[in-house]
Amino acid sequence: RLTRANRLLFRLAREKTRQLEWKFVWTRDGTILVRREHREPAKRIRSENDFEKIIYSFVIQFIKDKYLSLGLLNPGSLGNKHDEFVVAMMRHPVEIMAINETWLREGGEARAPVLPGYRLRHAPRDSAGSGGGRDRGGGVGFYLKRGVNARLIAHPQAPIDQMWLSLTLNGLKLAIGTAYRPPWQNVDTFLDALTESVTSLHAFDYIVLTGDFNIDLLELNAPKTKKLLDFLKCAGLDQYVTVPTHFTDHSETLIDLLCSNIKITDIDVDHIPDLSRHSLISCKLRIKKDKPVPKWIVYRPMLSG
Repeated sequence: RLTRANRLLFRLAREKTRQLEWKFVWTRDGTILVRREHREPAKRIRSENDFEKIIYSFVIQFIKDKYLSLGLLNPGSLGNKHDEFVVAMMRHPVEIMAINETWLREGGEARAPVLPGYRLRHAPRDSAGSGGGRDRGGGVGFYLKRGVNARLIAHPQAPIDQMWLSLTLNGLKLAIGTAYRPPWQNVDTFLDALTESVTSLHAFDYIVLTGDFNIDLLELNAPKTKKLLDFLKCAGLDQYVTVPTHFTDHSETLIDLLCSNIKITDIDVDHIPDLSRHSLISCKLRIKKDKPVPKWIVYRPMLSG
C-alpha cells in the first residue's frame, strides 16, 4: 500500500510518463516503477529528483539515435487485431510507420488502433479512385510519432492508392511516400502513376517510396518484375529488402518494398503470423535528424507524508 507521499508521487509519475511518452507506470509492494518500452528495464521512482535523471537519459538516448526510423506494414485492414498491432509497434517503435490496406473509408478513423504517442494520417480507399469496382481492401496511411513534423504533399491525380509526406531534416527536404497495388490492378497503370508522382518531387533532396506492390522481386525474370526494376532505375531509387515479406501456406514472396535514393540501414523484416501474412519492416534512413531541444518542466515541491 502506498503512503500519502507516494500516492502524490505516483500521480506525478503518471503525468510525467505521459509527457515523456513512456508506456508503463505501476506499483509493486509500495514501490513506484516506470518503463518506456515493453522490453526495457524498469526504473524505480523514489523522489521528484529521479525524474530529472530519467529526462536526462531519455534526451541523451534520443540524441544518440540520430537517424530517422521508418516502417512498413500491410495489416490487411486496420479494423481488427488491434492488440497485436499495438504490441508489434512496441517491438518496433519507429517514428514513421507506413500502412497499406487500411480498409478505412472517409471518417472511419475510429476503426483504427489508437497508438499512444502517435497520430494517424490516411488517404481513404475511395479517395484515390482505385476501387475499380472492388468492395474490399485498399487505403494507405501513416502513423506519425509525436514530434515528427511532416506535411502532406499533393500528388498528381491517379487511380492508385498513394500518399506522400514532406519533412525537412537539417535543411534537407525529404519526401516519403507509400503506395499499394492490389493484385488485380494493371502494372503499367500503377507504375505510370508513380512515375508521375516521383517526377513531381524534383524540388526534394531525397525520396523514399515504400509499399506492397504485389510484384514478387524473387521472380527476376517475370515481366512485372522487369517493369518494376526499370521504373526504379529510371527514378534513381534502390530497393533494399532482400528476403520474403509475404507468407501463405504455399508460398513466400518479396512484395513489400523499401525504395530510396538515401542509404537505408538496420533493416528488420519481422513476420508476426498473429498480426498479418505480411512482415513488419523497419529501418533507419541515413539522414540526420535535427537535434532535439530538451523541454524541462518544473513542479512545485510536494507535501511530505
